[in-house]
Amino acid sequence: MFVSDLALDWFRSYRQVIVHFPTGANVFVGANGQGKTNLLEAINYLAVLASHRIGTDAGLIFRETGDTADPSAPPRAGVIRARIHPGTDVADPEARGELLEIELLAGRANRAMINRHNVRPRSLLGHLSTVLFAPEDLQLVQGDPAARRTFLDRIAIQLRPTLAGALSEYTKVARQRGAYLKDLAKRRAPIDEIQLSIWDDALIPAAVEIMSARAWVIDQLVAHLPQVYVRIAGHPAPVGLTYADSVTKTLDLPASEQQQLWSDPDSLTAAFRQALERRRADEARRGVNLVGPHRDELELALNGLPVKGFASHGESWSYALSLRLAEFSLLRDNFSDAPVLLLDDVFAELDDQRRAALLWAIDQADQVFLTSATGTEIPDALHATFYRVTLDPKTRESSVETLGQGAAPDFLQ
Repeated sequence: MFVSDLALDWFRSYRQVIVHFPTGANVFVGANGQGKTNLLEAINYLAVLASHRIGTDAGLIFRETGDTADPSAPPRAGVIRARIHPGTDVADPEARGELLEIELLAGRANRAMINRHNVRPRSLLGHLSTVLFAPEDLQLVQGDPAARRTFLDRIAIQLRPTLAGALSEYTKVARQRGAYLKDLAKRRAPIDEIQLSIWDDALIPAAVEIMSARAWVIDQLVAHLPQVYVRIAGHPAPVGLTYADSVTKTLDLPASEQQQLWSDPDSLTAAFRQALERRRADEARRGVNLVGPHRDELELALNGLPVKGFASHGESWSYALSLRLAEFSLLRDNFSDAPVLLLDDVFAELDDQRRAALLWAIDQADQVFLTSATGTEIPDALHATFYRVTLDPKTRESSVETLGQGAAPDFLQ
């Protein structure tokens, strides 16, 4: 899979830019803060319909600054357009691929098109597959559970686009149910069983779909993670992923029964309802939702110990990179086409062993996008197309200049 063309209008630091990309490695070089990551963010947005850096789309829209800017003018729409090709198009210069487009509208619903035909934004999901590895991914192993839940959900969304609807529905219902519980706690009022059962009936189907998808993704990752970790760390080590969900924790179910839940939606539905009933009094007293996907955790283990709190800095980096490369293998197997690999300024953080593992993944991909502040840490063996990214200090507008193809040293004179 590869992106042949990317066009941005009023996106992040780009007022307007159009770039053509070949397959293979593409390297964006420029000082920090010039707009390199914005290009990777745009490509990744088309795959998962979300930014890996901020939670709202309004911050993705370019805003004019300087003497010509009109502060009273409403923000423009940010637009991302990209032409996507399957890996089978690599040898066909006449292939047209698919044109994906999304228009980001602050405060309003986004608009999308596929091959110039209007579609719902969620219809873009599944057309482009990406794996993004960035310095922030250290939070996958050292950060809060929310980072790991997002990691699972964005993999699942690429493979099961309908999950985006379940996540949206769950978030909406959980917020409404939580508001009701908060009001109960504030007033110390008795539980209205009918009212709460209405919220439960709306919450459970979306929750079951989310939890089943996460469990399936974890099983897929487990199949790839040990081999990937050996390649990155240079030695074998017991690595483990465990889905610590709030339902089985509430019901204190043994491992044998947990596995049955993930294979049987009806059993999971019944268990979820039972867990809600068991925590009902606590929820009303505390005023929060205590059971559901928003309370779940992906537990990471290395050598029989939790990675968070026990792993060294180097081991944490190895584990984070292993998760991303396991994701790459998972998506490649399920799509029968390698995802586009996005590497945001990561070579500078890696030693020779981990760089070699990353080069292995690069060789497996049809196309890779990398960012680098200087280019000096890019391995000499990597033959790539280089681009210089610069930011105009007056207009705060980024631009992209194609430098050419070759090895990194050719462009560092």
